[in-house]
This record gives sequence, structure tokens and C-alpha cells, in this order.
Amino acid sequence: LNRAFGTGNAAELARKLHSTAIEREQIAALSQLVGAAAERDDAAAIFILRQAARELAAAALATLRNLNLLSTRAAVSYSGSVFEAGAPILSLIHI
Repeated sequence: LNRAFGTGNAAELARKLHSTAIEREQIAALSQLVGAAAERDDAAAIFILRQAARELAAAALATLRNLNLLSTRAAVSYSGSVFEAGAPILSLIHI
């Protein structure tokens, strides 16, 4: 991530992410980098993907609850750039 944003450490990266207008597409494109890092057992990347999986599961659950489908067998699909991370994110989601 530091290479992608031209920063040297986590603190610089955080400052840049919070002080610079970054396009949604730029952030979305990072999912492949995070996925590759997770495959190399990078703890920060694994944390990011675990948090993303939790948030996606919570959103799916809320949708099912709002549609009164919690007690019904329902198919849930997934899409979005986070899934470009590949196996590291998919392995966290029980499909």
C-alpha cells in the first residue's frame, strides 16, 4: 500500500489517505494488493480482509432482516471490488 500511494510507512499512508482526495476507484483497486499481501500472511492485510468480511456479513444480515427473510432459506450473492482480493476474502465468507 505504501508503494501504491508513494508513502514510506503506515503513519505517512494514514496522513495521505485522510488529507488527500482519493477517488473511490483508487481505493477499490487496492483490494488486489491487500489480497496478495494476505496470501503472504501479512497481518495487516488479513486484518483488513477480516474486517471487510464482518462488515459485508453484517450488511447482508441487515438486508435479510429488513426483508423478513431471516427464517427463510435465501440466496445471497456478492459483488464489488473487495472480492477482487480473491481467495483471502472468499475463505472468510461461508458461501
